[in-house]
Amino acid sequence: MFDPTDAELRRDPYPTYRRMREESPVWRSAEGVYYLSRYEDCHALFRDPALSYDTLTTRAFQNSLSRDPDVRERQLTQARKSRTILELDPPDHARLRNLLTRAFSVRSVEASEPMIAGYVDQLLDDLDGPAIDLVSDFAVMLPILVICDLLAVPPEERHQFVAIGHAVTRSVDPDVPIDERNAANQRLRDYIATLVAIRRDHPGDDLMSRLIEAAEDGRLASEEELLSNTGLLLLAGFESTTNLITNAIYQLLRHPDQLALLTAEPAHIRTAIEEVLRFDPPVHMMRPRTITAAARVGGAEFREGDAVVPLLAAANRDPEEFADAETFDIRRRVNRHMGFGLGHHLCLGAALARMEARLAVSRIFNRFPNLSLSAAEEPEFRPHLTVRGFARLPVTL
Repeated sequence: MFDPTDAELRRDPYPTYRRMREESPVWRSAEGVYYLSRYEDCHALFRDPALSYDTLTTRAFQNSLSRDPDVRERQLTQARKSRTILELDPPDHARLRNLLTRAFSVRSVEASEPMIAGYVDQLLDDLDGPAIDLVSDFAVMLPILVICDLLAVPPEERHQFVAIGHAVTRSVDPDVPIDERNAANQRLRDYIATLVAIRRDHPGDDLMSRLIEAAEDGRLASEEELLSNTGLLLLAGFESTTNLITNAIYQLLRHPDQLALLTAEPAHIRTAIEEVLRFDPPVHMMRPRTITAAARVGGAEFREGDAVVPLLAAANRDPEEFADAETFDIRRRVNRHMGFGLGHHLCLGAALARMEARLAVSRIFNRFPNLSLSAAEEPEFRPHLTVRGFARLPVTL
C-alpha cells in the first residue's frame, strides 16, 4: 500500500494517504515498521510516554546494520556521533532544547525581521526573468542566508553548503542504506568542525559562538554534541523552509481564488502559511521511532521495540479533524496541523520558518503580480518523501 521509494507516490502521495486512513490506518510494512495516518492516532502517539525518539534502538535500524561485527561496530559508532536533539529523549533532550530554544524564541525571530526582509529583497532584485527556477534562484538561498547569518558562517561558505544539505536530507528517507546516511552525516560533521574551529579562534556575538561557550562550560556534553547539533541548526533552516516557501507559492498559483483573496487582504498571509503547513507540508513523516513499553494506539497493540512512523501529511488531511480537509483555504481559522510536529519535539525553528515564508511569499507577489507557473516546463520533485519538495519549480515573472 505504501512505498516511499515509488516515484509516482513522491509526485502525489495524497491519494495513497487517503486510502491508508480509510483502509489501514495503522499499516505495517514488510520491514515491520508501523505507519499511522489518522490525526487522532498520530496525536495519541506523540503524547504516549512509551514513544522514544532514540532511532538507534528501532528494529529497522538494527536490521540495517551489517552482520559483520567489525563493520557493525563502526556503523554504530558513526551513527552515535551524528545523533542530534531530534534523536534524544529526556533528560538529555530537555537540556539541549533549553539551550537552543533561546536562539529561536519569538522575540529573537522578531528582531531578525529586518535582516530577513533585506535578504528577500536582495534575492528578488537579482532575479533575471522572465523565466526562472523558483527553487535555485530564490527559495533555496533565502533560508541559507538567514541561518548562516545567525550562525556567522562566512559568505563564501554558503553555496557549498547546499550540496551537503541535500545529501543529509536525502539520507533520512527509509530506503537509504546506513553507510550512505553515515557518509552524509560525516561530511556535514567535517564541514561544521571547520567552521567551529574558525569561530573558536575568532568568537563573536552569534549563535555559534554561544554554542561553543556552552560546550566549554559543560552545558553541552561533548564536542560531538556541539558539532552534530550545530549541523542540525544549519539543516533545519535549510531544506524544510525552502519547501515551505515553494509549496506556498505553488499552491497559491494553483488556487487563483486563494491568491486573489491574499492580494485583496494581505493580512491573510499568516493563516495562508498555516494552511500550507497543513495542506502541503514540507515534512511528510518522521524517522521510525521506538515503542519502549506495551502500548495501544489506533486499535493496534504495540510491543516493546516496535518501530512506528506518524505520517504527518496524511494526518493533516484527515476529515475527522479538518472540515473540507481536501480544500486549500487560506482563511481556515481552526487549524491544529502537525506541520511542525507535536509535543516536546515540536520544531525548534517553527517561528523562524514562519517568518521567512511570510516575508518571501508576500514580497514576491507584491514585486511580481503576474507571477505564474511555467507553461513550457513541468515542476520536478526531489527524490525523497520524508522531506518533500521541489527540485525545480519553473515560473514566469
